[in-house]
Amino acid sequence: MSKSEDLTPAQRVILQRIGTKLKELREQQGRSIESVAAEAGIAVELLCAIEAGREEVVWESLAWISALYGTSQDDVPGR
Repeated sequence: MSKSEDLTPAQRVILQRIGTKLKELREQQGRSIESVAAEAGIAVELLCAIEAGREEVVWESLAWISALYGTSQDDVPGR
């Protein structure tokens, strides 16, 4: 994964929107970040970074994470 320092301003905005949407979906479902990270098989720190827009999310991962929330990756901004 690329660090956000390597991204263009437009890419940073997209990552921020994606992270915000994923966090909103998690919170709407009343799920903890720990439970989602465990179900996804990733570190809590990585999910925190994704939600904060600090890590690049590859579209394949976005599809899988979106499915955890019962939504489509097409519903996530920036796609």
